[in-house]
Amino acid sequence: MQDIREMSAGPSQEVMDQQIAKQNADPIHTVFRANGKIVAFMGTNTGVTSTNGLGRVDWGASQEETAQNIKDRLTKLYGNIQMETYSAESGVTVGMAGDEMFGRGPKMPAPEAAFKTANEANFVTSRLKTSAETLALFQEARKWFGRE
Repeated sequence: MQDIREMSAGPSQEVMDQQIAKQNADPIHTVFRANGKIVAFMGTNTGVTSTNGLGRVDWGASQEETAQNIKDRLTKLYGNIQMETYSAESGVTVGMAGDEMFGRGPKMPAPEAAFKTANEANFVTSRLKTSAETLALFQEARKWFGRE
């Protein structure tokens, strides 16, 4: 009897918190806005979240096709819809989109700004690697010429 109660209790709070954290960390794929406010978003590996019932949405062969189907459906509901697509490297997550949509957090960066920031970080990282390599070569050259 105890086992049945434990099984029917569902997952523990810790397990649920871990699942939510995993979902929130998923990179955002597309954000849909009506009058500047997020009305729906789609993660790279998660489903669609919306503020209004989308009804039936056709899932396309690709994320881009699915995003277009969602935009078409939202356009019927709201009129003008802005669709913002993010690269997986942008650092923008499903959690950030949800926080903005439900008033828990700040406005997300635009895709262009997020892309620029991601590229700047990659540039800095690549320069650090290059600098470390240069330093190692320089130190090796000093040894070669007996200066160390």
